[in-house]
Amino acid sequence: MKAVVVQKPAMLNVADVADVKIDDYQALVRTLACSICNGTDLKILHGTIPFFGPEGYPGILGHESVGRVVKVGRKVTAYNEGDLVFRPMADVPGLNCMWGGFAEFGAVTDVAAMQADGLKPHARCVHSGQQVIPGEVDMVEATICITLKEVLSTLRNMQVKSGDSLLVLGCGPVGLSFCYLAKAAGMGPVIAVGRRDDALRQARKFGADETINLNSETIDEKVRLVVKEGVDFIVDAAGKSRLVAEAAASLNPQGKIALYAVNDRGEEALDREKVKQIIPAGPDEAAAHNEIIKLWHDGRIQPDRFITHVLPMSEVATGVSLIEQKQAIKVVLNIGG
Repeated sequence: MKAVVVQKPAMLNVADVADVKIDDYQALVRTLACSICNGTDLKILHGTIPFFGPEGYPGILGHESVGRVVKVGRKVTAYNEGDLVFRPMADVPGLNCMWGGFAEFGAVTDVAAMQADGLKPHARCVHSGQQVIPGEVDMVEATICITLKEVLSTLRNMQVKSGDSLLVLGCGPVGLSFCYLAKAAGMGPVIAVGRRDDALRQARKFGADETINLNSETIDEKVRLVVKEGVDFIVDAAGKSRLVAEAAASLNPQGKIALYAVNDRGEEALDREKVKQIIPAGPDEAAAHNEIIKLWHDGRIQPDRFITHVLPMSEVATGVSLIEQKQAIKVVLNIGG
């Protein structure tokens, strides 16, 4: 089968790889579409993500994947043939599984069935976000729901409520998602922070009430003009410790900071002695599954708003280039649709 392989940092190609094999507790999935993650995927590609060292290459990239089950193992009860599912992963001999979503086929694992038989789930091809998508949906749009689930679960873990103010650091797809879902949750004012005028304009389109351009404005000064007492929450969607430390001054006395983005390898770590308002609010994608699906089905969110380009898998390099040149919000690869 064909898959997108990162041979080593900065070297990516579409290659022929071994077929995916499933065991009794897995379902074989034909991958239909997978989004390029502007953060994790590009960090892996460039070798800057902290938890992938040289030993992690080569591997199959991609985690924002959607596919249809074509075969189930004899012990599987969580999936049926024909189901649409999130997060199929390709794990094949000779290649690491960098979540393995950019491949013609992948697998999902029935963890509950394994545990019922007293077995420990595999370390690979297992993710709590491997969930069934109810009904027939647009496969390309569905890929965006993976980020939306992560973001909504983070907001829930932050224990935000309607009327709370939020400062969003970063205007990439994740930052836009925080603006979008924060407004859907009734938060406000929502203030987006970035460095490019076009990105800040996008943030307003996705729900930001105010924006701060770091090239010409100071975070605390601008925040205090909007929220005199300071903001209730800050979320880091940029992965820049210095920016988080600067923004912390704009919190109100009870304010809290959630760290979503992953810093690049070698970047200065956040000084937790000086910035003490950090709360544990990491994403739990699976926990937000039902809520995001309902919001989508009810028409209260439109995932397609994030999609600027749909390309065949063979043009993955073009998709990466579009993102790096800031010409795309989300690029989706149509793999088997």
